[in-house]
Amino acid sequence: MRRKMTDAGTSISSHAYGMILAAGLSLAMLSGSALSSAAGGLVDEKATSEVTVSKDAKGFHIHTINRSYVYNSFVAATVEPSTMAALLRQLITIEKTSAVTAPGDDDPQYEPSQIKVAVYPLTDKGKGPAKFTITATAESVDADSSYLTFTRPGCCVEYETKAVYSLETGAYLFNSTNDKWATLGSKGGFAMTRMAVAHVAPTESDDQVFGKVEHAGAVISYASPTAPLQRVMVLLPKDAPDDTTLNWDGTLLWVSNDYPDGINHIYVERTDKAENVFTNATLRFKLDDSTAIEIPLEHDRLNIAAAKLPKGYQLKDMPLQ
Repeated sequence: MRRKMTDAGTSISSHAYGMILAAGLSLAMLSGSALSSAAGGLVDEKATSEVTVSKDAKGFHIHTINRSYVYNSFVAATVEPSTMAALLRQLITIEKTSAVTAPGDDDPQYEPSQIKVAVYPLTDKGKGPAKFTITATAESVDADSSYLTFTRPGCCVEYETKAVYSLETGAYLFNSTNDKWATLGSKGGFAMTRMAVAHVAPTESDDQVFGKVEHAGAVISYASPTAPLQRVMVLLPKDAPDDTTLNWDGTLLWVSNDYPDGINHIYVERTDKAENVFTNATLRFKLDDSTAIEIPLEHDRLNIAAAKLPKGYQLKDMPLQ
């Protein structure tokens, strides 16, 4: 039998050493538990996942509900420029419901997943009541600072689209298909940020984004970090080929006197009201190397009446929901 040396130089058997080690670990675990209890637990919950499987003539039917927790924190945007912004801490619960049918030797048939997200404030008093709940059709969701992003993949030639919400207010901000955001900023904190983003057809979410409008090619959104400000639909010419948008570049740029060729971010070095800061620029939405839609930005709003458009194209203001 192998023997180990103690600090005092005496030898003990491996079995006896293991018993002592186990006893020491148990004592340490008990001590750690006691310390945690003494420190005072604020939240103690469990999120249980589920799976059910059945079978009939069509094959196996698998239904899953996966639940998880996420911690998130960020500096609030909805404050006056002269006020110190608060650090917001959140506990987020995520529940994803999915269903798949697996028939014989054929490929599995997947139903679009539903994801439900509930956002709870976390303070020195623990977890507060849910501030808001968001449910969306998506295959994944990510909490990144002040944004919650639901991702829905495309099928075949379709684009992947991302629905982005504010984690401060719960407001739906926009959908994006290419992650090519054009942003503006100025002195005054995160509240003085603006984003221009485009959702381009075709995607799995077009019915929700376009509202089944015919000849819809894209939606250009203009938003702050906490609220949508404008949504502008791009309508194609009635005789446009079905695959028109598949060839679009989709880049968004801000054009100004300082940046005549366009740039994806402009920072204004002054403190003022948003309508006085975010103005005298043009949003350029590139369709290809020689074709673009240009919309003037005037007093924190896109002026679609003064937009420059390719022949046959139209712009339409959409309601903010």
